[in-house]
Amino acid sequence: MIEHPPWSDEESFWVGATPLMYSAERLARATREVDEIAALLGADSPRRVLDLCCGPGRHTVELARRGHDVVGVDRTGAFLEAARAAAREAGVTPELVRADAREFICRPPADVVLNLWTSFGYFPDPADNLLMLENARASLADGGVLLLQTRSRETYLSHHPVPRTWEERDGTLLLEESWVLDGWRRVAGRWILVDAAGRRDYSWMAWLYTGDDLTGLLLQAGFGSVELYGSFAGRPYDRDAKYLVAVART
Repeated sequence: MIEHPPWSDEESFWVGATPLMYSAERLARATREVDEIAALLGADSPRRVLDLCCGPGRHTVELARRGHDVVGVDRTGAFLEAARAAAREAGVTPELVRADAREFICRPPADVVLNLWTSFGYFPDPADNLLMLENARASLADGGVLLLQTRSRETYLSHHPVPRTWEERDGTLLLEESWVLDGWRRVAGRWILVDAAGRRDYSWMAWLYTGDDLTGLLLQAGFGSVELYGSFAGRPYDRDAKYLVAVART
């Protein structure tokens, strides 16, 4: 019997679902998001930054453009190729590494580790999600800080009242539907894309951590303190928060 890798390990999934994850509008928000992150962390002066699960490099390139020494890590080769093209166009040279977050530790260590746009919680085995946080902690110099932004159980309850939505984006018709599993511990979903090339279906699953859950995991991973916010701009993590932003310090 041939064992297939879990969906989160399939490069074809991430490449095929790119139109859903990286719209032109989302790509354009990188400058504002880096402004907000820098203000939240007090990281305006150049530092060594690890962009963990960097995708096509929208934050990696912007950080490098501002003079930071940036390492962008992702395990999807097509994303790294897109990041290299964006870096060339911007005239910057971040270090781009193809690696798995369960295995990669940054050397020399970074001052800041970023894990952005719900790139956490996809490994089926929760021990792997903890390992990713432990590696992030091991990648930081003394006094370093991790900023992790993800969906949470609280934000999912607040911002996903409709289980199925349709929209058209750049000539592609997109259907997204989702449902919760295991007493709200996980969320699963399906994306259907229809365009001139035909129809493509992608299924996914992720863990739904509460703010308290994530705080506990970060402390277990070796961080000394954790603060929770509802946005990169540092708004409160309350009922109006769309995402969970955790700032964990060594």
